[in-house]
Amino acid sequence: MSSLRVIGAGLPRSGTKSCKAALAQLLGEPCCHFEDVIQDQRLLDSWHGVVVRGKPANFDKLFAGYSACTMWWQQQQQQQQQQQQQQQQQQQQQQQQQQQQQQQQQQQQHYHHLRNQQPRLTGQHDCKILKAAAPGAVVLLTVRDQRAWWRSYNTLNAAVRVHGILCCCSRMPAVAKLYPLWVAAMVAFFGARCSGFGRDMEAHLELVSRHEERVRAAVPAGRLLVFDVKQGWEPLVSFLDANGVRHASGARLTVPMQPFPHLNEGSGVFLWLWNLVWHRHRADIALRVASALGWLYFFPGPTSVVILLVLLRILIR
Repeated sequence: MSSLRVIGAGLPRSGTKSCKAALAQLLGEPCCHFEDVIQDQRLLDSWHGVVVRGKPANFDKLFAGYSACTMWWQQQQQQQQQQQQQQQQQQQQQQQQQQQQQQQQQQQQHYHHLRNQQPRLTGQHDCKILKAAAPGAVVLLTVRDQRAWWRSYNTLNAAVRVHGILCCCSRMPAVAKLYPLWVAAMVAFFGARCSGFGRDMEAHLELVSRHEERVRAAVPAGRLLVFDVKQGWEPLVSFLDANGVRHASGARLTVPMQPFPHLNEGSGVFLWLWNLVWHRHRADIALRVASALGWLYFFPGPTSVVILLVLLRILIR
């Protein structure tokens, strides 16, 4: 059983970083966000294994020490495991029904063979699956103007692609694993044909609308808050308090005196990645960049570039 009390179902660039800070302040406990995955080597390795390599997820371990999460894509990965658990439960229920039916047939002296039918799983939304792992949690769906989201999403995508270039210059785990993790998460949600940077705006926005509709359909109205960070503290605090969510100390939630946090806005995402990745490993990356430039200086030409790229590819494996 997961310790999560608040599940964030919003897409990236919809206010998840601001809600992370707000929830941590209200609950008095950490809220898991994508930056936590980058900063924590244990989380990075775990999520890389789940998202990129397809390993089964364990919510108890992935969210150990967190009471909330605002990472939408973590909900994508538990579906297969959860479906397997549901299938096992349905099979057990079916076996019990079959036993009861056999008993009734024996009492009636009707003996015949029962056909073992495999249970068919109905389609479920990822948020509903995560709710099954944390049944007491409420769901926070962050939304914003779709075209503003599109512009911000492209900014983030550009920043991550720049980071992908830096992956070629470093073997540090926090650098080398972020880009494939992001790409796998984007493809899992938007699809291989709809995950590109700066393309297919209408297709992306249609998927965003479908995502929001599925969340609304999957979660009871009283347990779901559709929230725009522009609304500030009041609706968030009222919603959490009405659903019995309390501070870690047990105190009821109140509207803080401080302004609602508005973090990671616009082009600030480049600075965010700089602080998380480049600033931490600048010496390692700078050394490799300087080595590459030195190689090209002393051995100019297209052949030299090809050799350099091959060497870099070998080094980052």
